[in-house]
Amino acid sequence: MKPLIPFDDHRAVVPELVGRKFASLAKARQLGFDVPPAAAISSRAHLHYLLHQDLPEELNSALKQFAQTLDISKGVAVRSSAVREDLQHCSFAGQYRSFLNVTRLDDMRSKIVRCWQSADSKPVQHYTRAVGKDSANQRLPLMGVILQRMVKAAASGVAFGRHPLFPMRAEVVIEAVRGIAEPMAAGRLSPYRGFVSTGGRTRMVRPDSDADDELDPLTNDQWVQIAALVRNLENAFQRGHLDIEWAIDENGKLWLLQCRPITTTAEEATEIPAGAWTRKLVNDLWADRMTPFLAGAMLKNQSRFTHSRTCRILGVPVVRPVLTVVNGYLYLNCESIRKAVSLVPRFLRTSDLMSLIPDTIEFERIPVAPVSQSVLTAIRTAFLCIAEPSANPLIGFVVQSGRRKKIRALLEDVRRMPQHTPVQALRKTLCALESMAVIQEKNQWPYAHAAFFTWLLRWLSVDVAGLKHSEFLALLAERGQNITISIERRFRQMAELIWQDRVFLERVLTESPEKLLANMPPAFQQTFDRFLDRYGCRGRHRTLYVKRWAEAPEEVFAIVQALVRKKTVCLLDGRQGEAIAFREQQGPSGFIRDRAGGEVGEKTPDRAGIGMALVCRLMPLAARLTSRFLNLREELRFVLDEALYEIRCSLLALGQLTGLEERVMFLHTKELRALVNGQLSPIKARSISDERYRHYRQPVEVPEYYVDRRPVHAQLQHTCIIRGTGTSPGRVTGRARIVRDPSKAELRAGEILVAVNTDPGWTPILSLAG
Repeated sequence: MKPLIPFDDHRAVVPELVGRKFASLAKARQLGFDVPPAAAISSRAHLHYLLHQDLPEELNSALKQFAQTLDISKGVAVRSSAVREDLQHCSFAGQYRSFLNVTRLDDMRSKIVRCWQSADSKPVQHYTRAVGKDSANQRLPLMGVILQRMVKAAASGVAFGRHPLFPMRAEVVIEAVRGIAEPMAAGRLSPYRGFVSTGGRTRMVRPDSDADDELDPLTNDQWVQIAALVRNLENAFQRGHLDIEWAIDENGKLWLLQCRPITTTAEEATEIPAGAWTRKLVNDLWADRMTPFLAGAMLKNQSRFTHSRTCRILGVPVVRPVLTVVNGYLYLNCESIRKAVSLVPRFLRTSDLMSLIPDTIEFERIPVAPVSQSVLTAIRTAFLCIAEPSANPLIGFVVQSGRRKKIRALLEDVRRMPQHTPVQALRKTLCALESMAVIQEKNQWPYAHAAFFTWLLRWLSVDVAGLKHSEFLALLAERGQNITISIERRFRQMAELIWQDRVFLERVLTESPEKLLANMPPAFQQTFDRFLDRYGCRGRHRTLYVKRWAEAPEEVFAIVQALVRKKTVCLLDGRQGEAIAFREQQGPSGFIRDRAGGEVGEKTPDRAGIGMALVCRLMPLAARLTSRFLNLREELRFVLDEALYEIRCSLLALGQLTGLEERVMFLHTKELRALVNGQLSPIKARSISDERYRHYRQPVEVPEYYVDRRPVHAQLQHTCIIRGTGTSPGRVTGRARIVRDPSKAELRAGEILVAVNTDPGWTPILSLAG
């Protein structure tokens, strides 16, 4: 069999012989599309090389003849064409090697070998594992190699039959640069981007780096011509939407260089409903990844804690579903936010509100509700305080104390329930789950009030009074007195106790937490046990799969160790001030006083008049209300932590009784009922839970938004700077250290802590950061 297969050979469309890339080009050429002359080296030549580490003799002679036919001195492209490439769910794009502008025969031979060698490279091995293909159980994929005449390109690029990020938009997306597209593919050059609708309308976006006076790489007719090429190929291939590479030569002729299925628009995210979804708001309430059991419960009970009843009373349409879960993370329907924003006057639409939704929903174009609807909403709001007394912040704050007592009594009843049999353990789990739903239902108004007063304080202090954002954060922290702060104080007290015992201090500085827990001084042991009895329900994250402090006391002691070591380092360095157990924060009252007196900033009463003086007097009241509700929110979160701990304990008991152990958290409530009732076999239950556990353990991206079932990252929309939420006032310069587990954080004085998300359980370790 000849090792070199040209387009007109009947074998040119057989992927197993020539690879999928060449087979697609051959089919396009046979259908009449313009493809530069090319031939493919058979995959059998690759097999020969694997066995003998040399090119077949007949290939050497064929290469010499073909190089003369193509006139290799003008440039030949040597491109990989693997048998396992350009598949619908794994493209292997960019994983194999390709080479451009090869002008010598001996160089072409070496480039062919390098293409073959890339089939077993480390990047390909990593990619294979990432897409779920176990390369260890499969033989090395064979590869064809394409030898193709180079196009002397005036412009080149890629085109997609559907928008890769927003596949529901019926438009062709084209990326173009002048000359060859290799610098664009390598990320060294930003392309011009064109969007061509089905009607031929073109919208072009210039790269940020290009000057306005530079010429576009394509004319309007050429944008349309490339879009037509994509659509004609899709109609001819009938394989869904395609991703192509193209080039336009110096004579204006359009050439097809490559075509393959678009893999990024595959509906792998079937769990994502259509529309726009945001992590904002829900990220603050539930930042952690949920196991399937808890995710299912959250979605089932969402109507109880998403103000759906409030919306009906106010006459605001309820958008369903309000919440969804993607890869274990909670998302809020942007349509709900859009309808709420329409009731907000334009002058009150702050940047905080704008950040709740992606840029695809043009914030400025959200219409203001008609005056009649606003008046009707105001009247309904007055009625709301009667129908739901907790909507009134003062009433809501007063009644919460009694509610917390009732909820704790409910949790105590759950704790006393037996769990000796699967039926009992399941009943206890469901009761604990119901207690969590009750807590969420009762907490929705305090959470809403905390969010509202925080927004109000920020608007008054930053947007109106012109304070710095760090001063606003200081206002929030001024009256912080809640259980999370108490926990941090207890941590510091334990660190101080260790410092008072020099013998124990020496051990703490040298031994592991596990060894220290086995032999602690009696006085410290009592203090440590009391801490776990009171706060053991908390952990580094809320997800049910993570152990709580009561189950992992070594994590608690590791944090105490970190505090002790920091104080030791500070004393050795002579920084006495930083070694004090608690560092008092300066209250921001000076900021407000200076504003009222006209000593700080530009917006003084002399310039802003009575309005500014009024704002400066409103800020202390807003700060007090904000602090009270933030403190209340922390207390309520701790009650929720107690409920989650009861759910975890009862689930673990059920897992022990059924043989599923911790995997029980990866079954839904309905499946647990079927398991306990004998309708689902333990083997099948284990298979389901193991598969979900495998998916849960895989790292996933958590974009800020989903639009049309595709991820959208807020921090990448306008800048290459990675943005996040600052949790401390002021500025500091230092090394940034990424921390995933607070009990294993090795922060040094002055370093900046960076984390994907934090939880109240992180609070003690946050104080170590600069």
